[in-house]
Amino acid sequence: TLGVLMGYKLSASSTLNAELEAVTDRDYVDSNGQSGTVAAYQLFNLNYQYRTHNFEIFVGVHNLFDQDYTYPENVRRNIPEVPGSIEREFRVGATWFY
Repeated sequence: TLGVLMGYKLSASSTLNAELEAVTDRDYVDSNGQSGTVAAYQLFNLNYQYRTHNFEIFVGVHNLFDQDYTYPENVRRNIPEVPGSIEREFRVGATWFY
């Protein structure tokens, strides 16, 4: 697995980040003893952050180009920490610092 993160400071309080995740082929064995290989994949993520001295908001897109990547359902069901999603994901959030 390789991750590359590049950030660009748009202003004193805002930042744009781009991230590339590249994952090689992975073998798996589920709890029933079935095994297989998940093909390599690459993901591109993009997010924007705006921060003042006590407040931050962010918006982002994980899997911007909607790359299919997932372990088979029987593996994901039995081993919850494995990665995988089949859709683009939009994220929005805010944090208040005190």
